[in-house]
Amino acid sequence: MSITEVRNEFHTLIDEVDSPLLLENFLDILKQTVQSEGSKLWDTLSKSEKSEVLKAYEESKDPNNLVTHEDVMGACSFKHT
Repeated sequence: MSITEVRNEFHTLIDEVDSPLLLENFLDILKQTVQSEGSKLWDTLSKSEKSEVLKAYEESKDPNNLVTHEDVMGACSFKHT
C-alpha cells in the first residue's frame, strides 16, 4: 500500500470516530511514536558517528557520489527476489 493510500485510510478512519477521548488517545500515541522513532537511533550515536552521518547526507546531494540500486544489489551476498 502506498503512503498516500495509508494516509487516506487513516483520515477516513479518523473522520468516522465520534469520541473526542479516543481521538486524543490516537493523537497522543501517534505523537509519541513519531517523536521516539525519530530520535531513538540518533540519540544512540556518538558525536563522531553523527558527524559522519551528516557528512554522508551532504555528499549524497551530489549525483556523482550515488550508487545505483543494481550496483548495490550486485555487491550483496544475497539477491532480492
